[in-house]
Amino acid sequence: MLSNFFALLQSELERIDAAGSTKRKEKIIEDYTQETPPRAIINGIKYSIFNSNDYLSLKYHPALKAGEEEASRRFGTGPGAVRFISGSLEVHRDLELATAKFHGRSDAIVYSSAFAANQGAVYP
Repeated sequence: MLSNFFALLQSELERIDAAGSTKRKEKIIEDYTQETPPRAIINGIKYSIFNSNDYLSLKYHPALKAGEEEASRRFGTGPGAVRFISGSLEVHRDLELATAKFHGRSDAIVYSSAFAANQGAVYP
């Protein structure tokens, strides 16, 4: 019985490998260059990064890095859980009010991901 299960798993791995969608042969980013915007280094070769959500390379902006450092000292690193579980901080509400003002609205909701935003839109 167990051998059938392992045979099934092996055939599925072979199917995924043949389809070219395996993550087992993923190329690992070794480092980033100091250029602006930075380039990924993979196997010693520099590559431009076009698949990031950081379209403008703002994660390297000195003011944003300083703000992140300050927030980490004050609130710790990482959310620990979504706001529904961990609760909202005053900075969450400040961001929502600033976003609403920017868009000329009375209020806004900031989600942790596009997935969460889609859930909020589909299941209000």
